[in-house]
Amino acid sequence: ATRLILVGGLNCLGQLARAVLRPNTSAVNADLPFGVFVRQVSELLRASCVPHGLTQQLRAGLSQRQAEAERFRQLTDREAAVLADLACGLSAADIARRRPVSLATARSQIAAILRKLQVPSQTAAVALAYRSCADHRVTTALRSHQNYG
Repeated sequence: ATRLILVGGLNCLGQLARAVLRPNTSAVNADLPFGVFVRQVSELLRASCVPHGLTQQLRAGLSQRQAEAERFRQLTDREAAVLADLACGLSAADIARRRPVSLATARSQIAAILRKLQVPSQTAAVALAYRSCADHRVTTALRSHQNYG
């Protein structure tokens, strides 16, 4: 049987999730670190078939990542910039100074980010950004500040 391995990143999670339902089809996240990416492709090429349960698990994971990625669209431009600042290790006070806003405004923006991303903490918001964010307003800042991607 012919084996199809799809490679895609955060911007095409929905298509990957639908595609892995086809027989002999697998997907690999192109946004993984290169060594992990190569290892996963190699394992898929060696596997004679992927068990149905694993396919369903992969599809569920892709769907979850797509839902997480879509939460970032709710952020305003300012909130996206504040999230990028958080990812760079800035505190609310640092963000207030950097963006010339009051500390209360910076804290309010952070609270809005947490609410829109449905996470309990700033650390969880940053982790979610690294895990699932495909929003260029955030990823561009992350790349420039921390050699992300």
